[in-house]
Amino acid sequence: MKNNKGCISSVVIGVLLSEGKILLTQRSDSSLEGETSFRGFWQFPGGGVEFGEDPEYSVVRELKEELGVNVSVVSFLPHIYTSVRKNWQGIFMVYICKMRSLKEQKIVLNDEATEYRWCSLSEIRKMSTFPLTSEIAEASFLQLGLL
Repeated sequence: MKNNKGCISSVVIGVLLSEGKILLTQRSDSSLEGETSFRGFWQFPGGGVEFGEDPEYSVVRELKEELGVNVSVVSFLPHIYTSVRKNWQGIFMVYICKMRSLKEQKIVLNDEATEYRWCSLSEIRKMSTFPLTSEIAEASFLQLGLL
């Protein structure tokens, strides 16, 4: 067994769907440690699971923090994704979500993103995205029977 001095983080991703499209946000900073820049890259909303927190609760909290909306979890994508960047490894759990009320809620981004866009899979494949974004989008559309 290797004894790396890196950090492993549990991360939840919220795949928010509406009318057959997925919401992505455009990153406003490059705050990932050791990375040159992810500014302007498109990503799913989500973030770290806090100690003692249930991952399903985490994704609901993260979407509220990042998008200002209340969501419900529809399903869990039955695949754990992982990404390694220098001394950091993320273990990603993906939850497909929906807004509780489309008419009564307005998306209000926090400072982590500059804009959002509802995208089809073909649009996502043409965008500058974080690693795994297209793969997760495709798996989400497949699970929902939209492909």
